[in-house]
Amino acid sequence: MKTFILSTIATLFLFAQTTFAQSDFAFSVIASKGNSTVGNTALKNGSKISSDQTINIPAGAYLGLSHKNGKTLELKAPGSFRVSELEKQVKATGTSSLTSKYASYVASEITASNGNGESRLGKMTKTGAVKRDLKKPIMVFTDASAKMASLLGNQLVITWAFDEMIAGGVKESEIAGYELIVSDLFGKEIFRTDVTGNSYTLDLTNTVKAAQFTYSVRAKNRPESIMSDATPIKRITGNQAQEYNKDLAAFGDDNSALIQVIRANYFEEKGLILDAKASYENAIKAAPDVDDFKTLYKEFLSRNHMTKETYVKSFE
Repeated sequence: MKTFILSTIATLFLFAQTTFAQSDFAFSVIASKGNSTVGNTALKNGSKISSDQTINIPAGAYLGLSHKNGKTLELKAPGSFRVSELEKQVKATGTSSLTSKYASYVASEITASNGNGESRLGKMTKTGAVKRDLKKPIMVFTDASAKMASLLGNQLVITWAFDEMIAGGVKESEIAGYELIVSDLFGKEIFRTDVTGNSYTLDLTNTVKAAQFTYSVRAKNRPESIMSDATPIKRITGNQAQEYNKDLAAFGDDNSALIQVIRANYFEEKGLILDAKASYENAIKAAPDVDDFKTLYKEFLSRNHMTKETYVKSFE
């Protein structure tokens, strides 16, 4: 019996030491690009880094890190970085349980996209799907689950595709650019601009003050026949906006690519699909070479029917 008790105590002590060792880390790697290392060990998504270590970043590499206090940090410049010094940067900004929560979600989504787990967002059930009109040759991609999509922020990323099968023999190569037209719900024009390509980021700060509006896209050289449906948008205001903005304040004013992806994850979970799309766009602009973020954005567009293929498939 005495031997059994001593053996049990030893096992518990070993377990406690192992648990402590596993939790005794300063940063975990959320996203990465290139061959960053700690000593001779390559850093990959999910790697843990302790306070007494030094991170080596080669030219062109990227690390998105999450500190144990919930704050995030990006390393993009080449060089050697003592982790204890990096900790001073994030400790000065306090803690954020909300950032920690969604940072862990992003890490799990990246792991799932690499084939090593299940996507939390991919299993989310979309309710109230709206059937769009497929008879228009310009398909504008919006929130597929709402008749009137909601928008919290001031950025509206508008994207569309041209369908030659519906265009009555007109080829996309024959389209000499597009016009984007924003109107109020009574049809009064608010804003108009020419667009080259198939996307436009509309900054609503100084262009559209209406709480509800529509936008449509048409071909400049065939405006009467090559057009989209009018897509309605509703701005989120009042107490609802205050609640969302309170959460967003917990992420801080950091506009790094990593935080943008974390915000996008938050927005999608809350059903703010257009705000999530804008955040992903900002993340890609901030870190255009990080494939992890591109993959997450591609998967987001697919599950929300924001590509030509997934848009058409949603009608089958």
